Amino acid sequence: MKVLMPGTEMALIIKKGMPLEKIETMDWIDSIHLHKRLYSMEFLKNLHKMKKNIRVYGLLGREAALRELAPELVGVITDYPDRIKEKLRLAYER
Repeated sequence: MKVLMPGTEMALIIKKGMPLEKIETMDWIDSIHLHKRLYSMEFLKNLHKMKKNIRVYGLLGREAALRELAPELVGVITDYPDRIKEKLRLAYER
């Protein structure tokens, strides 16, 4: 797909247990999307070393992770943008 549409961002949705070594070999991937259950600072730092855009999905707006989002993230994918926005606003006003 990347060959046919080189200007289009290609994303990989990471599943639990997917080895980082395998992801590193996928040079056609521009960004990585991971579920909130896989969200950890250590995991994000390892993904960030691959120089890919990272987004987290599955957030409802009540997660403790929203108190301080990792700087490695370029975005959040959610069905509840108003909740997320409010939670982030409160976190960054502290």
